[in-house]
Amino acid sequence: IQGLGIEKRSRISVPHKPSVDRGQFVLQIRLNDNNAYTINSHRYFPPVHEPRYIGDSIGSFLQKHPYIYKKGQHQFYVKDGLWDIEEDILVPDGFSLTIPNGTTLKFAMDRRLVVRGALAISGTKERPTLLIPRDETWGGVVVLNAEQQSIIDNGRIEGIRHPDNDHWGLTGAITFFQSDVEIHNSKISNIKTEDALNVIDGELLFVDSGVRDAMSDGIDIDFGRGSLENSQFSQFGGDAIDISGSRINASDLVISGARDKGISVGERSVFEGSRLELERTRI
Repeated sequence: IQGLGIEKRSRISVPHKPSVDRGQFVLQIRLNDNNAYTINSHRYFPPVHEPRYIGDSIGSFLQKHPYIYKKGQHQFYVKDGLWDIEEDILVPDGFSLTIPNGTTLKFAMDRRLVVRGALAISGTKERPTLLIPRDETWGGVVVLNAEQQSIIDNGRIEGIRHPDNDHWGLTGAITFFQSDVEIHNSKISNIKTEDALNVIDGELLFVDSGVRDAMSDGIDIDFGRGSLENSQFSQFGGDAIDISGSRINASDLVISGARDKGISVGERSVFEGSRLELERTRI
């Protein structure tokens, strides 16, 4: 803290819990000079050497992706069918994207889907919507700062691994950052990232769904809230469910084959669970 005579790496005791609002927090401290100070702190992000995300203009976006069409003022839709995705799908800022039932998106290696708006995956039991790799793996899904809730229903998302030279710094194969999401009747599998699903500072409803075969953690919820209901989790290199700074209710879950913990609850989280079945794992 410049100008207060505090050496680098000094430890400062904080007597009160800071107020937190979407990653920004305020500390009130009293130093050795007996004066009180208020510090407005913000999340730190490392220096960026190239842009993480630049949304295309509407015209350029539609030209790059002829299988997508615009409907309404702020909505894009994927046409029915099977589509090979050769480039990243970077949806223009503030637009939602809907992928209808029976549609399959096969992503080339390292390609990803990025939306700064709501994502709707609208499959049915008879005609699920698939997001899968064309080759061995693809780059995953990112939803950022969506004002409206995303809904994934009868979706199958599998085969995700982040690129070796990736500069995004993501841990989740599927990431919802400050974006609420409901997931119903869906499956996430064959994941080679730190988290299969990572919800950060958002609300998650995960119902009648499953996560399996993940290299590390299954669901990771950071500073979020929500419910996990009637779902299955199996085969993880780390934790099946990992929550930090969150408030989560869970019921009717079956968890098996987590090499670390079935459910990890940390950093002042509140977890309420009922009818939880854990096999070949620990809590």
